Amino acid sequence: MMKVTKDVPGQRLTLERDSPRIPSGTGSFLLLAASLPLIGYTAWSAPAAFAEGAELSQKIALLVMSVAWCALIVSTVRGMRRRNQWPTGLDADRAAGELRLREAGRLGRAATEEIIPLPHLVSLKVRRTFLAPSLHDPLRPVKAGPGIALSFSLRPGGGAGSPELRELRFGVQDLDRVEEVADFALRLGGAAGLGFFRIVRSDLRDV
Repeated sequence: MMKVTKDVPGQRLTLERDSPRIPSGTGSFLLLAASLPLIGYTAWSAPAAFAEGAELSQKIALLVMSVAWCALIVSTVRGMRRRNQWPTGLDADRAAGELRLREAGRLGRAATEEIIPLPHLVSLKVRRTFLAPSLHDPLRPVKAGPGIALSFSLRPGGGAGSPELRELRFGVQDLDRVEEVADFALRLGGAAGLGFFRIVRSDLRDV
């Protein structure tokens, strides 16, 4: 859970939290490591499954298992390479002209920090996150989640090409009501040097 540690209206907004006890990517990496014997057995069984006289059920089982292991490997690699899944710091400093994003290191490595010049920040979108509907009752309305999502639109360094989109998701201590999220958005936009804001949704559920 992030905590606001510095708030100078229109100039600076800083959020920080401790790094998670379990480093980013550890869970998926351990799951893949535990599955390696089964993956090896599947590969070892491939020649027999497609040998002459093998039953059709063997071929189907091998194909299903191969697809499952490939999906696990791809998911693990994507999860470990995905950026900003464990943000531990956000610092918008208008005077310094920069936005700092810090995230926890993967697999126990040191935390990383990215510095984005504020002139590269095209726009910023703030919204609340929601909890997904129950799998047993898909028609149930979603509920307000414990955090917010920030979507940054960044201008490429050279100034050419389409803006890059970056998203962060995290909880903020003592920030859960609609009006608190709106206030946070205005404070962050002011600290990031953005000159105006636009309301894209305003109802009983969200703003």
